[in-house]
Amino acid sequence: MRITQSMMSRNFMTGLYDITGKMDKTQYQLSTGRQYQLPEDAPMENVQIMTHRSTLVQVNKYMKNTGEIQVWLENSDSALSEVNNVLQRVRELVLQANNSTATTDSKQAIAHEIGELNDHLKNVSNTTIAGRYIFAGTNTDKPPCTKDSNGNWVWQGNNGDINVEIDANATVPMNSKGFDIFVRNDFNWNDLTTPTTPAPEKNLFNMLDALTKELKDPNSTKSLDKFLDVTDQFLDGVNDERSSIGARANRIDFTKSRLEEFHLNITDALSGKEDADMAQVYTNMSMQQNVFRAALSAGSRIIQPSLVDFLR
Repeated sequence: MRITQSMMSRNFMTGLYDITGKMDKTQYQLSTGRQYQLPEDAPMENVQIMTHRSTLVQVNKYMKNTGEIQVWLENSDSALSEVNNVLQRVRELVLQANNSTATTDSKQAIAHEIGELNDHLKNVSNTTIAGRYIFAGTNTDKPPCTKDSNGNWVWQGNNGDINVEIDANATVPMNSKGFDIFVRNDFNWNDLTTPTTPAPEKNLFNMLDALTKELKDPNSTKSLDKFLDVTDQFLDGVNDERSSIGARANRIDFTKSRLEEFHLNITDALSGKEDADMAQVYTNMSMQQNVFRAALSAGSRIIQPSLVDFLR
């Protein structure tokens, strides 16, 4: 077969294109640290890489959700701890006022302190996180504890759960339903004080207002035992909810720990499939540069000078 100048030129250019293509791939690996530039470089491996990436997106979402739940649970527990302390103080004050040795002046002072504590409880019940009321059920955009047109306190929150996904097909309510904490229907206003029309909602704030009113009335001879009983009922509700928060918090801790370990394992698996061996990449680049220079040097000898070269 007769070897012509054009054949040598074509073979030279083919080889040059091949080595520059390899250098382009190696340069990509150097700049990104990844093995594959295009899906067709390794179809099966790229399918696994995309699967791992999709899994990491889901795991990151679950980890973000567990973090948000922890913030809500911690703030809810802190607020309910404050409610518990206030109710314990109210109980102590009621015991003092219920003593036969209590004077009118001392009852007035106790009534004033209970009124201040009640105001504090209203603020606690309207606790917010990022502008969302944590005890309002799903009505997080409105303060749950407000006054009606009759001057009584009403609870506008509902019993809805704010369920957050922490794993595939697994959700956890991150909120505490204030209706179950601050509202009770198992006591009778007639047992506590003279009923009014219309009857106020049976919530903690109206109960404390009624207690304050009884203490301020110098003519009242009613025993405060029923107020103690109702206070204990509210305390039981607070403690029950704090137990629920503790159980959910433990579950979230275990789930978050498992997600972090799973995230690490998937990241390692993704790295094994996707990351380039940088030592090998540097070696390949050095070899390819040498080949490229040798090809150019050989090409300068193979390709004959043209008329333009003589005219320079």
